[in-house]
Amino acid sequence: EVTEAVNQIEDVSVLKQLHRQAIAISSMVEFQKLLSQNQADS
Repeated sequence: EVTEAVNQIEDVSVLKQLHRQAIAISSMVEFQKLLSQNQADS
C-alpha cells in the first residue's frame, strides 16, 4: 500500500517534501498519514 502510493507520485517536489518529513517522523503509521493527506490534497 505505501509503496504503491509513493510510486503514484510523479511530482518530484512532493517526493522531496515527503522524504524530508519521513526523516523527522517516528513511525510508519505517521508516514501513512502523510501519504493520505498528500493524496487528499492532490
